[in-house]
Amino acid sequence: MKNENSSWYKLDNAAKIYPAILSRKNPATFRVAVILNEYVDKDILLSSVNDVIDRFPTMKVKLKKGLFWNYFENNDKKVLVHKEEYSPCYMINQNLNNNYLFRVSYYNRRISLEIFHALTDGTGGMEFLKSILYRYFELKSYKLNCENMIITNKDFPSIYELEDSYYKVVSKERIKKEKIRKAQHIKGKVLKNNSIDVIHGVLNVNDLLKISKSLDVTLTEYLASLFVLSVYEKNKTITKKPITINIPVNLRNLYDSKSLRNFSYFVNVSIDTNKDLTFDKILTKVKQNLREGTKKENINSKLNTIVKADKNTLLRLTPLFIKNLILKNTRKMLSDNIKTSTMTNLGVIKLPESMINLVSHFEFILYSAPPVNINCGICTFNDKIVISMSKSIVETDIIRYFFTYLSKNLNLDVFIYSND
Repeated sequence: MKNENSSWYKLDNAAKIYPAILSRKNPATFRVAVILNEYVDKDILLSSVNDVIDRFPTMKVKLKKGLFWNYFENNDKKVLVHKEEYSPCYMINQNLNNNYLFRVSYYNRRISLEIFHALTDGTGGMEFLKSILYRYFELKSYKLNCENMIITNKDFPSIYELEDSYYKVVSKERIKKEKIRKAQHIKGKVLKNNSIDVIHGVLNVNDLLKISKSLDVTLTEYLASLFVLSVYEKNKTITKKPITINIPVNLRNLYDSKSLRNFSYFVNVSIDTNKDLTFDKILTKVKQNLREGTKKENINSKLNTIVKADKNTLLRLTPLFIKNLILKNTRKMLSDNIKTSTMTNLGVIKLPESMINLVSHFEFILYSAPPVNINCGICTFNDKIVISMSKSIVETDIIRYFFTYLSKNLNLDVFIYSND
């Protein structure tokens, strides 16, 4: 939401926690990236970003502290472009980035857009990246047609793109209390300097879809189940705590939202490990949990809880430094302690026909930090699905098991590459 003079924004409902937890250890950053079929031209990339930034007013901001809440203020500085030199999803230093909360970098054929999660989610970030990419190819004199699939710098921002859509969801659904259970964590030797390693697996999505459809499950349900199996087989810590995978769900289609801000919902899929598990048993449980969690009445109940807390008069009048302490403790109790990992499937990324042959594939990377030491981002473009495992520990056993299962057990061609 914007104020009357259009110079500042309130943080959306999901964004408010991220400034409170921000640290070098926990940068609250994710990356969307595109790998081109040609090397990146830095100067053209720089022009592209600055040509489109005005079209995304909720990205063209800097973070400011108020007495009661953080807020975004318009940022009139130029956007910088960096040659990639840090670990993926490294903390964004606003002072070295012209106060922007996103970072654009390049390396060989890759263009990366790393975003502080308070600005938007993966869906909003990908729309921004696609806009930069379209303008980049325009400036390189390719003949393009956006086919209404790209937000171009010729368009004007819509009020619907700026809204905090969480407030649209408020309903009379009864708020259900959830049972909070501490989850199993993946242990290992933590990497130095708050860095992460990312291991990418590239597969033909149609081969994988044939397998998931034959089992009457979605691609996300299948891959989440395989990840649970990998943790179950290879996690070195023996515990009776469940393996819990946190799966974000894009709410835009469900609630007819065009917002470019955060608008996601998290379903926790929890599997008990105090008895022998098979892949079939895990798959059945994951499918059941995820479909139950994404029923509209359950989503409404969860979001009602969040919005109701945000409207609490006492909390609203609490000074920001006290709110930050509350939010940090809430995050620890209701997020880090109750999940083993996060797996996000961004879905199919669509580009106009005139751009398809200019792009190899996309990447979607989540930051990871102790105690949640491995996370997974998934996206699909054309016939390629890219599964990106980010880890904040040295050990690779779980990730190796995951990709080996796809390759040897399912006889799929898996191309592996890494930033390490």
